[in-house]
Amino acid sequence: MLGAMVLVAVACKSNSNEKEGIRAGVIKHLAALNMLNLNNMDVNVTQATVNGNQAQAQVEIRAKGGDPSNNAMQIGYALEKHGEEWVC
Repeated sequence: MLGAMVLVAVACKSNSNEKEGIRAGVIKHLAALNMLNLNNMDVNVTQATVNGNQAQAQVEIRAKGGDPSNNAMQIGYALEKHGEEWVC
């Protein structure tokens, strides 16, 4: 039982780390496009599926401090892991 709990805890932490890495990759991609003022935007990965060095992510982008009930931009991304970094 203890072993199963440790395995679940490690898997959740790993998934959280991957999700944050994917978020960082998306933000880097958006910054390179130079189309959004990212200082005024919240970027959230709502769903991420990792398969080896490939990932699919659903991302919501909305104005900081904006009404959460308003629609956010929802964008799907395909990413690839290069070393420790996720790249769009």
